[in-house]
Amino acid sequence: MFGAIQRGFGLCAVLAIKLFILAWFIGWFNACIGGAAKAWNARSSPHWPHVRGTILESTIIKHDSKKGGPSYEPKVAYDYSVEAKQYEGRQIDFDGFYYDRRNEAEAILKRYPLNAEVDVYYKPGDPSQAVLEPGASSGVLAMPFIATFAGVIALIFFGPILFARTGLVVLSRYSTRPPSSTGTG
Repeated sequence: MFGAIQRGFGLCAVLAIKLFILAWFIGWFNACIGGAAKAWNARSSPHWPHVRGTILESTIIKHDSKKGGPSYEPKVAYDYSVEAKQYEGRQIDFDGFYYDRRNEAEAILKRYPLNAEVDVYYKPGDPSQAVLEPGASSGVLAMPFIATFAGVIALIFFGPILFARTGLVVLSRYSTRPPSSTGTG
């Protein structure tokens, strides 16, 4: 009976490990797709149509961290109109940096004072996606490749566990099952 409980626990542990690894791969896949979409938009955005918009909000958000000092995020809101329909945007660029020094965030916001008129680049076919500074940094363009590399490495290490017919082979080395009494040994 104890052996059956132990095997049941082993199966539950294996299932939990497999579910964790599967959830990680789903998250990784979503990150790859999201990163690729962001990189594609960033790369194509200099060719997007643009209209004039107005800055509605221009502020700095301070984020406190227990490990390091504070970081500062420049935040803007702007409205713009495409084909007589009003939109509101909040994206400055595709990088979305936080800055270690307040004056770095302030330097970004100096370009976007309250009530200023600005060029707003919007995505053709989806004008609700807009940006004030089109283009991409090397970090944004490299993100999908880095995520893909991390996924391949994880697949090499975790793939055998995830795709094993039964995970008991992996855990059997650590099992506390008593030796079999088949007369060997």
